[in-house]
Amino acid sequence: MHISLPRADRLGGLSFLILLTIAIAIQQMWLLWVPAFLLAGLWVAISRQRVYFALFFFLPFSFDANILGDMQLAIPSEVLMILITAMLLIPTQESRIRKEIIQHPLTILILIHLAWILLSTISSTNPLVSGKYFIAKLWFLGAFYLSSWYCLRKPVHFERLWWLFYIPMLLSILYVFIRHLEYNLVFSKVNAAVGLIYQNHVDYGCLMVLFYPLIWVTKRWYPTFSLPGLILGMGLLLFPVAIYFSYTRVAIGLLILYPLIYAILHFRLLRPALIISAIAIITGITYLLSDRTYLKYAPNYDRTIYQDEFGNLLEATYKLEDLSTMERLHRWVAARHMTVDYPWMGTGPGTFHPTYKSYTVKSFATYVSDNPEQSGVHNYFLMTLTDQGWPGLIFWLFLLLGSLLFMDQLYHSGRLRPSDRTLLAALFCMFCGIIVINVLNDMIEHFKIGGLFFWILALVGLLSYGHPISPKKDTPDEP
Repeated sequence: MHISLPRADRLGGLSFLILLTIAIAIQQMWLLWVPAFLLAGLWVAISRQRVYFALFFFLPFSFDANILGDMQLAIPSEVLMILITAMLLIPTQESRIRKEIIQHPLTILILIHLAWILLSTISSTNPLVSGKYFIAKLWFLGAFYLSSWYCLRKPVHFERLWWLFYIPMLLSILYVFIRHLEYNLVFSKVNAAVGLIYQNHVDYGCLMVLFYPLIWVTKRWYPTFSLPGLILGMGLLLFPVAIYFSYTRVAIGLLILYPLIYAILHFRLLRPALIISAIAIITGITYLLSDRTYLKYAPNYDRTIYQDEFGNLLEATYKLEDLSTMERLHRWVAARHMTVDYPWMGTGPGTFHPTYKSYTVKSFATYVSDNPEQSGVHNYFLMTLTDQGWPGLIFWLFLLLGSLLFMDQLYHSGRLRPSDRTLLAALFCMFCGIIVINVLNDMIEHFKIGGLFFWILALVGLLSYGHPISPKKDTPDEP
């Protein structure tokens, strides 16, 4: 591995890791603000690409903080996202929006989706909340989508970015795992183990499982017993163990599903898979809504409790007695009722809470239905439907389906180098992983998960225009 970093970058990164160690040891994460803002100021003055790299470097260690009262930002990543997006507005030759970006099919799908978000923001039941949502969406797109087109135009750029993300990510997982070992890896203590770095065990498990396919790809760039090969090999072994002990059901399930997802792409099964999925979804929804069958699945209030053992949690899940599963159903039923009153424009982006409270069904209530943390519907498709109406959901589905079909066509086009084709397969698995995760969560607006959605689309766009990304030209094709 040869990654040429300027001395200032190396010193800045080393300083951050030292300060991170001190912050974790004394449990004062606010200390990370100091190097974050100093480095951000330095990198803004030097290069947008370095701010972009800094975003991924800080990503695993970023945390939510309240700014100016009730405004919440991820520190320092979201601050860097805002800075990167602002730099796109500076009228320079480097920041000029290229025609190839605007005319790309994926960009067009994103802009249609964004335009409807704007329209539903204007008609929102709470324009202030929806306005904040729309503005945040702009800096997600600016930082992860547009900036990726400019900052990752050479293989060395992607290689450098990968290591600047992977090493901090690996260190964060080692820290959480060791901390969890102190609690004997028990399920009831997993949130305590991840709490200083990650929002919760779902955030932790999902981020790990989404990046796992890239470890398989990048491991092939280096000899097995070279230092980079050994470091990546450590990740190949550690990530599955850490994913299991994150006790995140969707992450564990996705790790098992990855071979099937890859097979669907590799053996040209995407279209049949989409048709089967659509039939299954429509059949299931029709069954539940006909004669209000869904009411038969209302939880038993006394038996639907929080499980403190993972085995009990899995058993309670399929018996429909798990608290988190049944609380999801509680909110999904409310979302279904909301669509009757707000079918076209929805209630407005970001307004599911507290609007949904008056649409809930008491028979689906659980011990946590008061929702003091003000979380969402826990299904991004339903959230899009309630916030943006049926047109909003349709445009969102167009973006997903169009992206999947575009990746499938590009993969089988014969235009990619073998190493870039392998990378595209990993990106396809990650993209499908994000879709699966958001069936049970609403994380597209989450800075650690949602940003990857647009980052993946940018990489696919670059590959489609013939920009090589993988640093090794002689990597053999997938097995």
